[in-house]
Amino acid sequence: MLKRKILTAVKDTFLKMKLSLKSTEVQLPVVLERANVFQKKGIDTSKYSITLAHGLSLDVDDPVDVALAYREKMV
Repeated sequence: MLKRKILTAVKDTFLKMKLSLKSTEVQLPVVLERANVFQKKGIDTSKYSITLAHGLSLDVDDPVDVALAYREKMV
């Protein structure tokens, strides 16, 4: 029972993180633009894009397996 609760919590956390990353991908350029970061750094906004996870897809079949594998790599 405890294992199931832990796995559910990990899955929920992973899904929240995934949604957060997707929303950050959309909002970050707006924040950078408003703070004049692009202008200060000489970044061409027409060529600017954000890549998450080094170009790897964040869509997975089982988020629990991914979270546990990530945890194992971090430990």
